[in-house]
Amino acid sequence: MILLCLLGYLSVIIPLQVDNSPLYCASKSTDHWYTTNLAEYNDLVSQRGWNDCGITARMVPISGASDLLTHCFVPKRAHYQQADDEEIVIDRREVEVRPKAGGQLSAGSFKKSSSTYRKAALNNGMTYTTAQTPGKVTVVKTPNIPPKGKDADHEFEAQTLKYALQKGGIQNVSQLGSKALDDIKDTLNHSSNLAFVDADINRKKGQATKSLIAGKTAQVSPRTKDYIKNTASSSISTAKSLDNVLRQHGITGVSVQKTQKDLLKDLDA
Repeated sequence: MILLCLLGYLSVIIPLQVDNSPLYCASKSTDHWYTTNLAEYNDLVSQRGWNDCGITARMVPISGASDLLTHCFVPKRAHYQQADDEEIVIDRREVEVRPKAGGQLSAGSFKKSSSTYRKAALNNGMTYTTAQTPGKVTVVKTPNIPPKGKDADHEFEAQTLKYALQKGGIQNVSQLGSKALDDIKDTLNHSSNLAFVDADINRKKGQATKSLIAGKTAQVSPRTKDYIKNTASSSISTAKSLDNVLRQHGITGVSVQKTQKDLLKDLDA
């Protein structure tokens, strides 16, 4: 799969690669370089005088695709137009997956830009990291800036919401309506549903959830399971709030809270 990358007046075709790759960002003046190639990123920062912007986002499957962006030079703004139901916009340090009007549901349909939800995670004030006790996580206070090596995690996952809606017969964004979608995004991306966590735990949690949704057995490490247990109450609270949002907009036949509880039970959390 490929995406068309529009860089000002320049259009290029970008090859794509495997999912779940961290998207690194290096900057120089107003120029930004985004890449999933760590060696390329390290060379820019250590040898070529580019500034270290860290991990901007973690690339995830789009509309069932298994291939993702490898790298792209961004003078100011890049717009990736996908032929299916979504588009990716990269603007400086902001990466956002936007559903097209009437497009099929995806996890990206409900997420705000990465910079927005990382700010929300900062406001939450909690960071989960590996504890001294094997197989456990511990909570520490988040510093005033996003901690390095940590991902901003949606404790209740966007992919779970997509799954719950699809079980209730909602397949397209247009079935929700723009006002309902805005309220859903506000709820899902609220600081109460976001926290910083070790990147590998976030990734494994997402993979485990994806496996369960697909009807497969989830392989969960002890640390990941402990993190899921620590955030179970919060994730259920967000799911309940999402049910309320749906009812307020006249959307029935969907139980987000039950879906989350069932997944947590399958995870033994």
